[in-house]
Amino acid sequence: MQSYRSILQSVVCVGAVSLGAMALPAQGSVIALEQFDYTAGTDNLGTFNGGTGWSGGWKNDGALTVSSTADVQASSLAAPTGYLGTPAGGSVIETSVLAYRALASDIHFDIDQDYYVSLLTRRSGTAKSMSVQFMSSATNTVASFGNSTGGTLFVGGIGSNVNGAGPRIGTGATPQDSNTFLWVFKISAKQTGNDQFYLKTYKVGGAESVGTTEPTSWEVTGNAGASNSTVANRIGIVTGSGQTLEFDEIRIGTTWQDVAAVPEPASMSLLGLAGVALLGRRRGKA
Repeated sequence: MQSYRSILQSVVCVGAVSLGAMALPAQGSVIALEQFDYTAGTDNLGTFNGGTGWSGGWKNDGALTVSSTADVQASSLAAPTGYLGTPAGGSVIETSVLAYRALASDIHFDIDQDYYVSLLTRRSGTAKSMSVQFMSSATNTVASFGNSTGGTLFVGGIGSNVNGAGPRIGTGATPQDSNTFLWVFKISAKQTGNDQFYLKTYKVGGAESVGTTEPTSWEVTGNAGASNSTVANRIGIVTGSGQTLEFDEIRIGTTWQDVAAVPEPASMSLLGLAGVALLGRRRGKA
C-alpha cells in the first residue's frame, strides 16, 4: 500500500496537470476602496471618512484643506454584468464636482508596477468634461483619465493627453442605466522610460459585460509622459460647472481582479476534485 505522503504527492501532481493548461489570474493587493456607505444628506460628504486605504475625508480642494460639500445619496449606481460585486452603500451626486482625497499608501511611479482603478459614474445636465486624477501635490497631476465635454475618452500623463476615437459618454436624466458607466484605468508605471496608460469603459444596461481577465484591446492607450521619480498621494474627481456627476464604488488595486471582476473559481476547486478522485481510487485498491 502506498504511504499517505506518496498519495499526497500524487494528488499535487494530478492537480498540477489539471491546471497546466489554465493560466491563473495573479492575486494582487487592494490599495483603497470607497463605497460611500454614509448617511444621505446635502453638502455632507466632507463629514465622513470611511472606506479603506484613505487618509482623512473628502475635500473640495487639491490642497486637502476644505471639506467637501458634495451630496451623499442613499442609492448606489448600477453596475454592469460581470462586475465583481453588487454596489453597496450610497453614492455621491453633485453639480460642478471638486472632490479630493488623500491615500493612506502612495502610488509609486518610480518603480515597475501595475496599478488599476475603477469607479462608476453617471453624468446629466449640461455636458462638461470629467477627469479622475492621480496627484503628487495640490496642483501636480501625474496621471489622469476621463471624458471631454463631447464625451470622448482620454488618458493623460505629465505633459500630454491621448484621446479615444469619437464620443462615448452621454448625458441625460433617464433611464439611469443609459448613462452609467464602469471605468477601469490601468497604469503601468516604469522605473525608467514612459509610464503607460490603458482605459476601458463598460456601459450599464446593455450587452457589455466585464471579463474575468483584463481585455486584450483597450479603448484608449498611451505612453503619455514619464514620471519616474514621482509618487501620487491623493486622487481628485473634477467636472465642469453646470454638469451633474454621480460617482460610486472607487477601487484601487494592483490587479484586474482587485477592481473589476472576480476570477473564475478554477485553482482550488480543480485541485480539490483531483485529490478526491485520486484518494477514492487508492482506497478502492487498498
